[in-house]
Amino acid sequence: MLPVDVSYELFIKSLTDRIKEFYPKLKVYNNRVIGDMITPCFVIHTIQNSAVKIKPNLYNCINTMDIRYYSDQPKNQIDSDMDKVSFMMLEVLSELYVNDMRLKIENDRVYCEKVEDVLHCFVNYKYSASSTVVDTPAFKDLNLDADLKKEV
Repeated sequence: MLPVDVSYELFIKSLTDRIKEFYPKLKVYNNRVIGDMITPCFVIHTIQNSAVKIKPNLYNCINTMDIRYYSDQPKNQIDSDMDKVSFMMLEVLSELYVNDMRLKIENDRVYCEKVEDVLHCFVNYKYSASSTVVDTPAFKDLNLDADLKKEV
């Protein structure tokens, strides 16, 4: 796995954009829905983020996600709607690119299940991430080797 520069925000944006490729008219919410939820829609929930340092400035990361689909179909059609979406989400979630790099799916598995009229699609994305030191212009001329001056 090659390292990729990815922040959580960039990861979520890439995931949202990927869902929007297949469902351009649906709203995609991130974690909490504040106010009225417009259905049909997707809600992206992060279950767990983990990072293990493997070298200086290099981490193996796993983002465990629950992408929920809320249907607007009547009760007698909701199961068939969720079946269609479930089948499509297997393709949608199986390929995710961040900064032109494809993120690997743990065990190559996307799992979907229906729970109380909500479709849950679970996936673990694995990638290596590098952390870089940000060069702050305000401190570019700071000399760390200089002696301290005493004020008199």
